[in-house]
Amino acid sequence: MFGKHKEQSFEWLLKNDPYYAVYVAATHLKEREEGNNSRSDQMTNKDDLAQYVKLFPKVWRDVHFYKEGLAPVGFGKYSKLTRENLYSSTKEDKKSYVRWMLQQEGGNNNPRLDAAKKKRAPSGTRRGRPAKKRC
Repeated sequence: MFGKHKEQSFEWLLKNDPYYAVYVAATHLKEREEGNNSRSDQMTNKDDLAQYVKLFPKVWRDVHFYKEGLAPVGFGKYSKLTRENLYSSTKEDKKSYVRWMLQQEGGNNNPRLDAAKKKRAPSGTRRGRPAKKRC
């Protein structure tokens, strides 16, 4: 296995930390779609996890939703928003929440956030207009 559960089986992972399994499989599949063809042991192991979760329709659906940004965040005050909606928000409270989520998920190496950043207005602007100065 890999990460925080590197000593565990795929079966154990789905029983004890299914959200982590969904996260790993979804982000891995996104990496593959973006052209990462690495054959390292870790990437091969993640390929195997992605194949394993296909055996469980509900988990596979969750992987797809997470990968496409369609899954609700599922916790906290923005639990009903999708990650895509949350990541692309220009509101400071939501941007702050995204930063916190990324810290929980292991940093800024997140393809969904990178894609959302490209859609977002430049820092210091409001919907393409310069931000008003505050005194």
